[in-house]
Amino acid sequence: MIECAYLCMDIFDIRIFCEMGFKYHPPGGLPDRRPSIGSIAKYLDIDASTVKARIKRLEQDGFIKYYQAVPNYR
Repeated sequence: MIECAYLCMDIFDIRIFCEMGFKYHPPGGLPDRRPSIGSIAKYLDIDASTVKARIKRLEQDGFIKYYQAVPNYR
């Protein structure tokens, strides 16, 4: 676990965050807004309730401040 004065994160927190923010979008496919908790849990091989609890903690600790929709003007 990474120790710091503000927020403590382990490798699962980092991997969950990366899956949320850097989801692969296949060419020609319609990308989802963000991956589901279930798909993150399946990809990382951890329980969905664990993923949900960790995301909630990251939000409460202020690491995840908000979710943003960005329009595609094409």
